Amino acid sequence: DAPAAPLDIGSRDVRFHLATKTIELVTGPAQFGLTFDGIGSRILCSNRNPATQVIFEQADLVGNPLAGLAPSVVDVVPAGDSSHVFPLVNAWVTSHLHAGQFTAACGVFAHGLDDDRTDIYTCEPTGSLVHRQRSKRMGTRLVPDADLQVPEGHEWLASHDAWFRPVNVTVAPDGAMVIVDMHRAVIEHPDWVPEELKQRPDERWGDQAGRIVSVSSATQLSDVWRELRDKPLGTRDDAELVQLIGSDNLWLRQTSERLLLQRAATEASASASGSRTLHANIDALQTLLADTSLTPDARCTALRLAVLLAANATRSPIDIARLLAADLSQTGQCELAIVALRLSRQFPQVISVHPDELLKLVSQSSDGGVRFEAWLCLGAQMGSDAWQATQADLDEVARAWVQD
Repeated sequence: DAPAAPLDIGSRDVRFHLATKTIELVTGPAQFGLTFDGIGSRILCSNRNPATQVIFEQADLVGNPLAGLAPSVVDVVPAGDSSHVFPLVNAWVTSHLHAGQFTAACGVFAHGLDDDRTDIYTCEPTGSLVHRQRSKRMGTRLVPDADLQVPEGHEWLASHDAWFRPVNVTVAPDGAMVIVDMHRAVIEHPDWVPEELKQRPDERWGDQAGRIVSVSSATQLSDVWRELRDKPLGTRDDAELVQLIGSDNLWLRQTSERLLLQRAATEASASASGSRTLHANIDALQTLLADTSLTPDARCTALRLAVLLAANATRSPIDIARLLAADLSQTGQCELAIVALRLSRQFPQVISVHPDELLKLVSQSSDGGVRFEAWLCLGAQMGSDAWQATQADLDEVARAWVQD
C-alpha cells in the first residue's frame, strides 16, 4: 500500500516488500550497485565510492537523540581521492584530477570465501577493469586484509580492449565469476554529455554489442551444469531445496532460498498441505542451523530463511538461546549470533532475546560485532514497553558502554 504521506527520501534509499506491499526508507544512498555479505550487511556503491557498508539502518536510529553524530555508512574500499585503479587503456575522465581513481564505480558484489573472508568486487567501466579487495570482518565492519590483496599496480581483471565496460559482477552455479560487459565505445548517453560532444560519431557505437564474460580456472564443464540441465532447481521439491541451503555453493544456496520464499508466498495459505510443507521446511532449516559442520554463511542463510518463513506462519518463536551461548569462539558462532540479533529487531514476534541475555552479551562477549548488535537490541527494547529497565540495569549498561 502507498504510504499515508509522501516519503522524504533525502540522502536515503527506499525498499519495498513484495509480499506485504510496504514501502520504507533505508540508509543510503546508492547509485548502481547493491550487495550483501555473509551476515547480511548491505554494501552500496556510487561513482567515487566503490564499496560503502551500511552500519546503522534507519530503524536503528529512530528515536535516538544522538542520531547523526556518527556516520551511518562507512567506505570499506578506499574511495574518492584515496582510491587507486590501474587501467591498461587510456581512460578518459571528466577531470584530470581523477585519473587513476574510481570515477564510475558500479555493480559492487560481495563474495564470501571458505576462510571467513569476503572478496569485494567493483566494476570501473571507465578504466575497463574490475577491482577486487579481499576483506575480513572486524566487529560488524569489513576491513582490507593487507596480506591477501592483488599486487600493487595490478587489477583482478583489466583489459586492453577500450570497449570493455564491466557494469555488474555475480557468481555462476559452478563458482565462476560472471561479468556483464556493456561493451561500447562511449559510456555516457548523449543526453548526459556536453553539447559539443552530443554529435560525435562514436556516441552510439556498440549499442548491440553487450556480452557476458565468465572468469574461471576450470578447463571443462562443471558437473553442476550437467546436474542443473538434467534437473533444474525449479523442478525440485522443497525438501531438496532446503538441503541445498546447507551447500557451500553460493549460487545454489541463494537460488534455493529465493525459490522457497516464492513458493511460501503463493502456496502456504492455499491449503492445509501447503501449511504442513511450510512448517516442515522451518523444522528442517533449524536442523541445518544446528549443524556446526556447515559453513557460517550456510548456517546464517538457514537462520534468515527460517525466520522469514516463520513470520508468515503460526508457530512458537524460534529459540535462539543456544545461538547466543557464552562460547562464541567456535567457528561461525559469532556470525550466527550477529545475524540472530539483527533478525530479533526486525521480527521480534518470531525470534527474541531477553534483556538479561543482551546485558550479558554487551559485558562479556569478546566479539565486537556481537556486542554492537546487542547494544542496538538493548536500545530498541529500552525504547519500548518490552523492558522496564531498573536503575541497576541502567548502571550495568553504563559500565559495559564505558568498557567498550
